[in-house]
Amino acid sequence: MAFVRPTQAESEKRVKATADLLSSGVRQTQIKALIAQRFDVSPRSVERYLRQARAMLIEELGEGDTKLHRSRSLDQYRQIMQDTDQDSIRVQCQTRIDKILGLEHQFSPLAVKHEHNHQVSIKLMEQVRKQPKLRNRLMSVLNDLPGGFDD
Repeated sequence: MAFVRPTQAESEKRVKATADLLSSGVRQTQIKALIAQRFDVSPRSVERYLRQARAMLIEELGEGDTKLHRSRSLDQYRQIMQDTDQDSIRVQCQTRIDKILGLEHQFSPLAVKHEHNHQVSIKLMEQVRKQPKLRNRLMSVLNDLPGGFDD
């Protein structure tokens, strides 16, 4: 079957359907599967619809409302963290808070007592030796430590 470019109306319909799924809280992986199946489109097209849908939702929200929405989300996640005893939910909330604040890729060590486990250290070093990318990344982190790191 030959590729047929969708009309402007069809594209808008697809973006609107994607935006509806996003605003309904459906997981992104499910959205990708649903849109790909419903409209018989490639994963690349689904990604494009997702980008356009996110932009549309942000535009509808408005700049002032975006800040208010971010603030409400932070408050909601903080409240959930206070109200739950489940560590897994707390971790999920903290992850979401970090993402909202733009901290998701920063490293912040936890203040916990460390007991050295030689078995784990040996397995970790084996993995580092086998994977050049991991080794280079680890060396980069070690070199960035205060005082540096000697090979």
